[in-house]
Amino acid sequence: IQVDFQVVRQGTLTAPTRIDPKWFDPGKYDVFILGDVPAKLFGPDLLNKLSRLVEQGAGLMMTGGFRSFGPGGYASTPLADLLPVDMDPSEIQNGPQIAPDLHYNEPLKMVPTTFGVQSFIMRLDSPDKNLERWKSLPPLQGANRFRGLKPLARPLAESADDRKLPLLVSLDFGRTRTLAFAADTSYRWYIEGK
Repeated sequence: IQVDFQVVRQGTLTAPTRIDPKWFDPGKYDVFILGDVPAKLFGPDLLNKLSRLVEQGAGLMMTGGFRSFGPGGYASTPLADLLPVDMDPSEIQNGPQIAPDLHYNEPLKMVPTTFGVQSFIMRLDSPDKNLERWKSLPPLQGANRFRGLKPLARPLAESADDRKLPLLVSLDFGRTRTLAFAADTSYRWYIEGK
C-alpha cells in the first residue's frame, strides 16, 4: 500500500490549504479517504471529479469529525448520493463545536456486526480470533451521529452497547464502493499498542 497524505490547515494563523487537482486525475489513486475536512475546501470542481472517479470504481471512505458528513457541508455535494449515510444540508457546522444532535460525545466500544465479521475489511486476526481482537480495542472517543442509512447500506461495525449504533457502514452499487466511519479517534488503537 502506498499512502499519500495531505495535511489541511485552516484558521487565521495559517494559509488555507490548496488541494492539488492532479490528485483527482483518473487512475492516480484507487481509494480516497476524507477525514474531518469541510466540503468547501475542495470546491465544486474537485468534488465533481472525485464523484466521477468513485462512480468509475475508485473507493471512498469518509471518517468522522466536526467537519465531516452533513456538518462538513457534504449534503449539498455529489458525494451525498454516493456515501452510505443520509445527510441534511441544514447540518452544516460553522462554529468550533459540533451540535449535540449530530455527535455522540462519549466513549463507544466498536465491534463488527454479523455481516461485518465476515468482511475482509473487518479482519484483524484469524477468523476464530477476529471478534475477540475487536473486543480488546479501547473505545472510540465519540462519533458522528448518522441521520439514517441508505437502503442498500450495510453496517459493518456498531457500538457494543444495546443501542447498536452504526459506526462503520458500507455501500456497494454498480462500480461504486464507499464507507462511512463515524469516528475520528481510531489512532488510539495504535497508540495503545492494539
